[in-house]
Parts: sequence; structure tokens; C-alpha cells
Amino acid sequence: MQIKQNLGIADRTIRLIAGIVLIEIAMSKHLENPAFIISWIFAIVLLLTATFGYCPIYGLFGIRTISGKNKTD
Repeated sequence: MQIKQNLGIADRTIRLIAGIVLIEIAMSKHLENPAFIISWIFAIVLLLTATFGYCPIYGLFGIRTISGKNKTD
């Protein structure tokens, strides 16, 4: 089973940067608070969706930010 990508380059780049920023925030606070644990979880989700180019929530609602020759239909 192949997952069809639904994230464009800009969306993937934003998710990658946001994931890295959240990891930096979580590491600087040493997970002293539940909010920082949540930031780790969000960071991992953002990094995974950026890596695979697929967002399950976008898939649920039929949203696609990928366009042109990058489509894998």
C-alpha cells in the first residue's frame, strides 16, 4: 500500500522548521512541564508529516497542497 502525498514543498518546509523549533524549545526546558512534553509530541508529528509528505488530517478532509509535477495520483 502506497500513501499518496498531499503536502506541497512549502507546507513540508514550514512543518520541518516548526518541528525543529519545537524540539529546541522542549530541549531548552528539559521537559519540566507537561506543556513541553506536548511540544515534543507535536514536533515529532510535524517532522514525520514533513518527511513523508502526508498529513492524515488533510487526507481526512481531502485537502492537498501538492501541485503540478509533484503529484502522485
